[in-house]
Amino acid sequence: MKKNTISNHKMDSLKSKDELISQNVGDAPIEIIVCVGSSCHIKGSRLLIKQLSKLINEYKLEDKVILKGSFCLEHCAEGFNWKIGDKLFSSKDVKEAEEIFRQRIIEPLREKKL
Repeated sequence: MKKNTISNHKMDSLKSKDELISQNVGDAPIEIIVCVGSSCHIKGSRLLIKQLSKLINEYKLEDKVILKGSFCLEHCAEGFNWKIGDKLFSSKDVKEAEEIFRQRIIEPLREKKL
């Protein structure tokens, strides 16, 4: 079975794990903002909020991650939009966004605990 991966151009635009979380681990929580404007809502942002909430609870990240909604992030044509800190992501579906969350938040935080 082929592993689901993020396209190369999207991976190139992601910050390194250490660069993204180094300022946050042990400091202020990482802020995740999901667009809940009408276009993103129709594309599935409400499902993303539900899934990210589930992952935050499952991995006990309530003190490390703050999940917020926001109206239009002004990239409506690109997919549903969300941010990790100041980094904007446009995802075609919840599965792609979840993979980014796992790679950029869950895995680095787990590695820091080792």
